[in-house]
Amino acid sequence: MKGLIRPPSEGGLLVTNREAPYGSRAFPLEGGGYGGSMMPKTKGWQGLIPSLDGERFITEFSLGGTDGEPFYPMVTQNMTHEQIESVRRLEAGLITYDSEEAQGLQRNALEEYYRHMTLDESPFLD
Repeated sequence: MKGLIRPPSEGGLLVTNREAPYGSRAFPLEGGGYGGSMMPKTKGWQGLIPSLDGERFITEFSLGGTDGEPFYPMVTQNMTHEQIESVRRLEAGLITYDSEEAQGLQRNALEEYYRHMTLDESPFLD
């Protein structure tokens, strides 16, 4: 697969630019490789959140999955309007992951993950 992810001029397929209805909830695994699963891009706990570039939509940001941390979405079921705007700002690169705003989103997401786990539900809307 690595050989295919190159520009067509170099014999590759440029598969990363192909339109697809699915995205990968992928994260690196210890010892190499990736874990995760495929998820629909057409729905999420907050529906389709328009990105600030006006061309794409946000359904979730996947977090965790490494160093013993669970795998969970940043876009959660119970978000305020302000939190949704923060996700849009984070996706656009206007705030960084280490900012207090983004750290608050991550804390909220982890709390929601544990709430869903307590109810024996998936934290992802599939």
